[in-house]
Amino acid sequence: MGLVILGTKVLVDHSSREHLITTLAGNPKQYTVENEFGSIDVFSVFTRLKATSQERRDRPGRKIGDNCPMIYALKGKDGLTTGYRSVREMLLIGEQIVRQQLVFRDPPVIVCIPSSHSIVRHVAEQLGKHLQLTIVDGLLAKATVASAVADLDRAISSSKSYSDRKALQNIRQVVNKQQVLALKDVHTRFRHLIQPIAAGPQAVKHPYSSILLVDDLVSSGTSLIAAKNVLRSTQQGQSFTALSLFSKA
Repeated sequence: MGLVILGTKVLVDHSSREHLITTLAGNPKQYTVENEFGSIDVFSVFTRLKATSQERRDRPGRKIGDNCPMIYALKGKDGLTTGYRSVREMLLIGEQIVRQQLVFRDPPVIVCIPSSHSIVRHVAEQLGKHLQLTIVDGLLAKATVASAVADLDRAISSSKSYSDRKALQNIRQVVNKQQVLALKDVHTRFRHLIQPIAAGPQAVKHPYSSILLVDDLVSSGTSLIAAKNVLRSTQQGQSFTALSLFSKA
């Protein structure tokens, strides 16, 4: 019920007990993510597995794929790849999970979390196709590196902990070198200090009764909560839930 990595290739192997539950049994995962800025209920199609204590002791530094190698393979990161058969098998199982488990009393519109990759859009299009939901574009945009650096500057100046200030200063240096803001380089403990989402060019005061936010992966839930707050502040939605392809570990 998991994944294996053969060299640099990530493959679905239902006999494996690592990284991910890839079967109908054990999926989906439904939970709530929250931070000091709010909370949101999440439906994740595939459940990520935590690394074992032995794996954490054995690994030298950051583990390849950050314990979610399939998303890295789909995005072509960390030198990882995957195969047609594994992708097709996951899509077929994912479709069954969505059809059997995802039911809405009030059908929402779909809003994608801004991403530099096409995976989020692909997931949204498949949801729209199978559940007959409409995708609404242009309501959200990715925050800029400059705005993230400004957020970190405020956090550094207000921090009363020397160790936190040093950690935040190091994060600021990393973020400031990015071309496009990427929260993956920010420790989950500090992600809530950065506003990663802004109002998009099509944000108008036209509220939808229900919005389903779609993302590829949940790490801390910061992006989902930030997106919900932006949409609420611009009067875009009244009720919010989220769907991700891969769950919070």
